[in-house]
Amino acid sequence: MFFPKHPQYSPPSLASPLNLSSDVLFFPTAAASACDDDNPREKCGVVGIYCDLEAFRLCYLALHVLQHRGQEGIGIVTFHNNFLQSITGVGLVSDVFNESKLDQLPGSLAIGHVRYSIAGESMLKHVQPFVTGYRFGSIDVAYNGNLVNYDTLRSNLEYLGSIFNTTSDTEVVLYLIATSKHRPFILLIVDACEKLKGALSIVFVTEDKLMAVRDPFGFRPSSWGGEATASWSSPPKPGPSI
Repeated sequence: MFFPKHPQYSPPSLASPLNLSSDVLFFPTAAASACDDDNPREKCGVVGIYCDLEAFRLCYLALHVLQHRGQEGIGIVTFHNNFLQSITGVGLVSDVFNESKLDQLPGSLAIGHVRYSIAGESMLKHVQPFVTGYRFGSIDVAYNGNLVNYDTLRSNLEYLGSIFNTTSDTEVVLYLIATSKHRPFILLIVDACEKLKGALSIVFVTEDKLMAVRDPFGFRPSSWGGEATASWSSPPKPGPSI
């Protein structure tokens, strides 16, 4: 299992043992540039865990490792018994989650997010992952990035009748998916992400799928890891890498 090390944060021990046979998707970026104080200079981190009965605990531990990427808020979403369930909160991983909270998130599929706001105010309604329903079911997204065409996309969606609850880039991504006429689900994601311009890494979850996307230039590089393996991925051709 690949967990990038960070000297300031270390994951706490949990009561139950972990099964490390699952696949893990990490989206860290390069370390913060040198600055004249000790304040964190990172911007969000997302993680996805698939096919492990301890997915929620692995997600929790992964977000602890990625805590340097964001300190404003944290959220975890899991899929269990045909439902997506979510817990989000403002603050550090240890402020929001404890053993009783984790017990409320069973399931073999999980995604998580630590927030450092680039777009959107710092408040609970902006804390990810975002969970929403659309005409084909439910979808959840954890997003790290910055859209350079955010204003244009949002204006077009508002003209078509979309009503926004936040100022987050992530909500634009969700509306692009919800308004796409493509099927199946993977084509919804492709259609939506082809409209995005900027630096980004995103993890999507539906009732039975986990998908990861990054920008074609790797400005937000993604990392895949399994048991005793880890590698950096790169897109084979221009366009969203899925």
